[in-house]
Parts: sequence; C-alpha cells; structure tokens
Amino acid sequence: MYSAKARTLKTAQLRVFLTSRPKVRIRHGISEILNTDHEDFILHDISRLIVDHDISTFLENHLNVIAQERSLYSAWPGKEIIKRMVQIASGLFIWAVTAWKKISTRTGFRTYNYPHLYALIHDLRRFAVYSLPAIERAPLQVYSSALIFTPAKSMVREQFADSIPRWIQNLPRVSEEWNAALTTLEGHSGWVTAVAFSPDGKQLASALHDRTVRLWDGQSGKALTTLKGHSGSVTAVAFSPDNKQLASALDNRTVRLWDGQSGKALTTLEGHSGWITAVAFSPDGKQLASASRDDTVRLWDSDLGAGLEVLETE
Repeated sequence: MYSAKARTLKTAQLRVFLTSRPKVRIRHGISEILNTDHEDFILHDISRLIVDHDISTFLENHLNVIAQERSLYSAWPGKEIIKRMVQIASGLFIWAVTAWKKISTRTGFRTYNYPHLYALIHDLRRFAVYSLPAIERAPLQVYSSALIFTPAKSMVREQFADSIPRWIQNLPRVSEEWNAALTTLEGHSGWVTAVAFSPDGKQLASALHDRTVRLWDGQSGKALTTLKGHSGSVTAVAFSPDNKQLASALDNRTVRLWDGQSGKALTTLEGHSGWITAVAFSPDGKQLASASRDDTVRLWDSDLGAGLEVLETE
C-alpha cells in the first residue's frame, strides 16, 4: 500500500508484508524478528478516506510516469479522471493496479482518447464489482478465482489472458459481453421483500422476511451491516432525503427508525392495528408516512417519533 506518511520517512526502514492468509505461523514468525516494531493492518478495517487517498496517490504517480514516457501533456489524464477512477475502485487496490497495467501496456497510446479511457474504466469497474466476492476471499488468486469467469471480450480478460493459470485446463463457459446484471448481493437468509437506495446512492437497503435489514455499499455491492432487532418480518424500507435515517416497516404493526450511517436503532413507532405495507419520508425529511392494511395512513414526526395525524379511508 502506498501511504503519504511512509513517503516522508527519511531514516527508518519500512518493509511491507502482504498476505491474504495471515496464519498463526506467519504472525508468530514476524513477532520473533529482533530489533523491530511491527503493526498489523487489515485493509477492511482501515478508514475508507485513507484507502482512497492512497489509491489516488498510486494512480497519480504511476500515470504521471506514463505521461512522461509517452510525451503526453503534463495534466494527463486530469484530476477528474483520477477522482472518477478512485470512486470506481471502491477501496480495491487490485482494481487500481489492474487499471494502471492495462493503460501502461496499451499500444497506439497516442490515440487513447477519453472515449477509450472511459470504456476501459467502465470495463474495469464491471470486473471489480462482479468479482468482488471472489477478490475479497482470495485477493492474491484473482487470476484463477475471478478472471476466468469474466466475459470473453472483456478488456480486462484480453489484457491478462496470459496470466490465467495453465493448470486450469477446462475453463468455464462465459458470455461474450457483460450482461445487464452488475453483481449479485448474496448473504440473505430469507425472502427479500423490498429494496431501496439512499438518495445519494451510496447505500442500498434490503428488507427480509427473516426480520432483518441489510445495508450494502451502493457502488461495490459490499455488505456493510445488518440491522437486527425487528420483532416481525420487514415489509418495506425507505431512506430520509438527507440519508441520515432509515425507516423499516413490519408486519407486526410497527415502524422502526434507524440511524442511516451507524445502523443504530433510534425508536419504534406504534399505533397501527394492521400489517404495514409501505413507508415514505416527506421531501424535507420532517415527516414519515406509513400505510397499513388497517385502512389508514399515519403521519409521524421523524425527529421526535411522535404521531401527527391519522388519515382514514372510507
């Protein structure tokens, strides 16, 4: 990992040992090295801001080398392109390294204009999102765990075809092109009854029949957290306009409010006498509406959790 702090060191010797399998024997061996200080880091436990900064530094440095070698204009490829690449990487260094290798080895580089660059970025993003579960489980075996399942005409697959292990004699059948499905979110233990994106698109909530709500990263599809504590099946979910609250409706006649960032339970709204079928925040986020099979719609103060009004149908 490239770190801004590490680059400022003048006298200390810094060594990085990267492994996807931190077995006890490895950790014990490192601890027995004399006259050294060491610290263990797990990538998923490091702040996303730090990871994004390091990925940005990596891309800036390596793309700058490409620009100098190919006599491109000094600002190539531009801050906006790098920013976009960091966003698409979604915290995955494997994505950044793959993007850099693909760009650096391309022939006819002077004709590599923005449309082609965006096509490459798009293909890399599809690869990273589609292969995320396999990459997270075995990041150092990406050529055998992810690349072989990539569409035949993928730019990533074409670039790294020679890296596919030769011991894999019977490759799986794959489609020619990427299809419409970006990825599959796995891990539910019951029926999925409803889904909702946060207004900023950064999170996706899925409601389950098993009395839980799962939150996912809206870009990478990575599982973030599971909201537990419901006393009934969850029938609907909705984010507040400012992304700060999440409402979940239950078939036991209640609505639960959650902190949209931390996943902490805030309050439970009670008053319906029937199964709640839908929830929705007002555009300003100050009110929450809940619809029920008891033939009523209830309005609630979303901050206080207090009932405001009952709308009845005749």
